[in-house]
Amino acid sequence: MTPLSENPHAKVSLESIYEVSLDTRERVIRIEGQLKELNDSRDDHEARIRNIERRLWIIAGASMVGGAGLGEVLSRVLGA
Repeated sequence: MTPLSENPHAKVSLESIYEVSLDTRERVIRIEGQLKELNDSRDDHEARIRNIERRLWIIAGASMVGGAGLGEVLSRVLGA
């Protein structure tokens, strides 16, 4: 297909414009659906990451308390 500037005798009918418009509309609707799916997937992914981070901080805090407690017990047992 050659651009209009290269073919000055080309004619564009309203019917061809309408067909292209409908095709473009269908593509936009399809892309819109795909974007919604991607956005939902991203939200789910972020929620899973937050859940993992929350568990990590709980484990880190528990390890710190456990380590301090174990250190205290060992220092009393070993008499240091």
